[in-house]
Order: sequence, then C-alpha cells, then structure tokens
Amino acid sequence: MKLKIVLIYVFMLTMFVGCHIEQPSNIPVIGGNLNIPIGDSSMTVQKAIDTYNSKFSGINLYIENDSIFMQSDTAFYSSSKAMRDSLKFYLGISKIMPDKIDTIKTVFHTELRTFEGVVHIKGNCPGPDTFFGKVNYSLTLLNGDTTLYDSIMISLPPGNFDTTITKNFDRFNLGGYKMNIEGYNISGSATFDSVWGYTKSGLDAYINGDTLYTVEIPFSISDNMRKAFNPDSLDTPNFKINYIDIASVLWNHLPIGVDYKIYIMNSTKSDTFFIADSLYVPQIDTNGFAISDTLSQLDFMIDSSIAKVFNDTSGIYLIEANTPVIGKVFVRPTDYLKFHGHITVNYWLNANSNQQ
Repeated sequence: MKLKIVLIYVFMLTMFVGCHIEQPSNIPVIGGNLNIPIGDSSMTVQKAIDTYNSKFSGINLYIENDSIFMQSDTAFYSSSKAMRDSLKFYLGISKIMPDKIDTIKTVFHTELRTFEGVVHIKGNCPGPDTFFGKVNYSLTLLNGDTTLYDSIMISLPPGNFDTTITKNFDRFNLGGYKMNIEGYNISGSATFDSVWGYTKSGLDAYINGDTLYTVEIPFSISDNMRKAFNPDSLDTPNFKINYIDIASVLWNHLPIGVDYKIYIMNSTKSDTFFIADSLYVPQIDTNGFAISDTLSQLDFMIDSSIAKVFNDTSGIYLIEANTPVIGKVFVRPTDYLKFHGHITVNYWLNANSNQQ
C-alpha cells in the first residue's frame, strides 16, 4: 500500500473515533504512533457571547458596564386602540430547558443574585382622575420549585403614558422558568396601545452545587455502523488500529468547575463505554472573581470495548455534568478557556500484505 493511501486511512479512521480495533494475526512489519494536533485555541466570555447570539434565539446575552446579563425574548400583548374602562393585560415569558435534559435528575441549587421581570406599557389615561392599577408577578421554575409572587402598584396621571415597571427578585434558583405578569385596574380608567415585557438576570451567582444536566439520548445503529465497528469487515487487513488516545490540556479562568461523565451504551445498557473527567475550579477572591487560571489534563482512551456497544440495533448516549459548591462567583467578559491537545493513533501496518 502506498504511504499516501495509508495516511488517508489513518485520517479517516481517526475522524470516526477508532471504529476498527484489532491486532493482526501475523506479525506486522511496522508499528507505531501517529500524532495529530486537534487545536490550539482560546475562548473568552465575550467571544462566546458573540458566537451564541449569532446562532441561537430565546435568550439574549449582552454586556453592560463589565457585567454579563441574559435576557429572554420579548413577549408582546397588544389591544385594539378602542377606549376601555380598565387596563388589563397578561404576559407569559418562558425560558425553556432543552428537550433532552432530564428535569427529574437535573437539580439546581445555584442561586442568581438578582432576577428582574420587566414590563413596558404605553397608552393614555383620559382623566379627569388619576388611574391606579396593580401589576402582579409570579415566577415558577419548570422543575416545580416554589412559585414566587409579588406585585407593584402603579399610578398614571391624565394624559399619555409610556413607562417601564421592573420587579426585582433576589437569590432565585437557576434553571428553566416561567414568569407571568398580569395588570389590572383598581380605580380610574385607561387605554393602552401596547404592552411588552421580558426577564433579565446578571451572571452573578451563588454556586451551591448542581447537577447541571443529565442527558440521555437514544440513537439507531444501522447495518453500515455495525459493519464499520466490526474489525473483521475492514477492507484493508494490512492496516489495524489498536487504540486512539485523545489527550488535551485546558486552562480555566472561569469561576466554575465541572465534573462530567459520558456513557455510550447499547440499548439494554449491558455493554458500556465510559469516560469521566473534571474541569478544575480556579482560585476565587472574596468578590467572586477568578484570580488565576487552573490547568486540567483531559485524557480519553478509545479501545476495543467501544465495539461491543455497536453490536446492537440501537444505543444510548448518557451525559452527566455536576458543579461543586463554590459560593459567590462573578463571570466577566475577559474570563476565558484556553485549550490545546492531540490525537494519538497506535497502529500496526503489515507492508507484506498483497492487498492494496
């Protein structure tokens, strides 16, 4: 086999995470390692925000006075412009958690320092009396935690009005939520052209230890996939991979750490390929800022045990991620993650084979 063709096979097999794992029956002429760099990169919070906002909707991330905020999509309620004797409106704002997250196993103890429900109303109070009304807020976590209630009184003198009303909740648990905002009159009358609202929260939090997510995703295993993971089906028996090692180092300047576990299982969970590692927490000062980065070494070995998982018609990905108890943290735009690593492919090459 020409060296160019061998290298193409090595590259393709590496991209498919080492599907073919078998030591040849005869003694190979050549054995060794192939090292492939997989990146040298740095990601700041500012860059992550820009990337996130360009790809996703539903939550807007932005920076204000060196602080990071997340804001929900704006919810609108519009009435006809006909005169009404009272002001009534209802807004429902939700931050939905991803469908694949198991909200029964996912537990949030972390508390956001502040959480705001904002409503903007625009219209007219015909007079002659001042309009008095009330805005009720109810905030509920999607995992069923206790609903928080509060209200704000409003007064609108005769004439046009264009005003924003904000309710602040302190120490609210992190996670998917739904906020209902409802306004109604107490005395007087008003008409309104439009009402809109959103929720806003700063990324200043008390990390009290969370199961960030437990994701279990089923997948189908096609005949072609089963064949690819069967070493006997390899079209080039003169080239075999013993294992693939994905090794990297990561510098963390974010004030959080994560322990994670990754399982790839067959449908009955009787055969499992398992990976576990940690992203270490940097030292935090009394204000909650990361002082300096920490170095985590991540090393994943992909060997023949993964082939057993694919001897089935379907499989399961299971991912768990947890944070330790840290205390108050504050994420800044200049916080970062730096990463570099490489893939090592350990292979046998039987150059005496007649197959090309």
